[in-house]
Parts: sequence; structure tokens; C-alpha cells
Amino acid sequence: MLGQGVFIDVGSYVGFYTLLATRHGWRAIAFEPNPLNLILLRYNIDLHDINDKVVIIDKAAGSVQGSAIFTLSYNPLRNI
Repeated sequence: MLGQGVFIDVGSYVGFYTLLATRHGWRAIAFEPNPLNLILLRYNIDLHDINDKVVIIDKAAGSVQGSAIFTLSYNPLRNI
């Protein structure tokens, strides 16, 4: 076991780094505000049976407390 602690995955997408951290003995907190990615993240956590090692927070994380408008672009070219 390489580590014992808590890994914070901000913008975890589908949880690749969350899975990697739990495989090395860490617990994880995964932040994912995108509802579509959140579905895939939860599926991935269930698939790998690590529900007891991961806390999923369906919110964004930042350096200041507050609220913001979160919009999704379904056109990948708009993100360039």
C-alpha cells in the first residue's frame, strides 16, 4: 500500500484519478458538477466496487465561497 490519506479529485470527470488513488490505499473525495459526467462517475465507482472509499460531491470547487452560473456546451468546438 503506497498511501493512506484522502485524495481530492476536483473536476473528476469519470473518476480515473479517483480510481487510481483508491487502488493505492487512499480514500477519495470526487467533485464533479457536470450532470452527465456525474452519471458516468457514479457508474464507474459502482463498477469498481469502491463506494466505501469515495465520497462524490455534485458541486464545483473553487478558492472562494459563493455561487456561479454553470453552463454546459454540447458543442465541443465551443470549448476551444
